[in-house]
Amino acid sequence: GTLSYKDAISTLTSYKLGLKGPSFTLYTACSTSLLSIHLACRSLLTGECSIAAAGGVSITYPKKNGYKYHEGMTSSPDGKVRTFDAEAQGAVFSDGVGMVILKRLEDAIADGDTIYGVIKGSAANNDGGRKVGYTAPSVEGQAEVIQAAHSFAEVD
Repeated sequence: GTLSYKDAISTLTSYKLGLKGPSFTLYTACSTSLLSIHLACRSLLTGECSIAAAGGVSITYPKKNGYKYHEGMTSSPDGKVRTFDAEAQGAVFSDGVGMVILKRLEDAIADGDTIYGVIKGSAANNDGGRKVGYTAPSVEGQAEVIQAAHSFAEVD
C-alpha cells in the first residue's frame, strides 16, 4: 500500500537527520505521548540509545468548525474542560505538539546539560475489557499502572 507519512514520521525524521537506534510511531489514544516517553526511557536504560526524542502530535486536517458532543464518547457535554475537578465531564480536543529530549541522568550531568526534570520511573499497561470502552482506562487499571511506576522508581 501507499506509505502514509503520519504513520512513518519517526522513521522519516530519523532518516532525514541521520539518527540511529529505535525509531517508531505509535498511537494509543490519550496515552500516546506518555507511552512514547515510557518506551524511550526503557531504550535508554537498556542501552539501545544514548539520547531519545519522545512525544506526541495531534493535528486535525481539514479543520472542523464548531464543537459537537457525541453521547458515550470522551468529549465534554458542555464544551468545558475541568481537569482534576470533581465536576469534570470530559475533554475538548485541539491541535498540539509536545516533545521531550531524554538522556540517562549520569550522561546529562557528565555532558553539562541543563536538566529540567528527572523521570524516576514509568509503567504501561492495558486493562483489557474491564472498562467502558477501548479508549478509556478503568480506575483499577490506572491505579495498577501508577503502582507499577512507583514500584519501578522505588518510591512509596
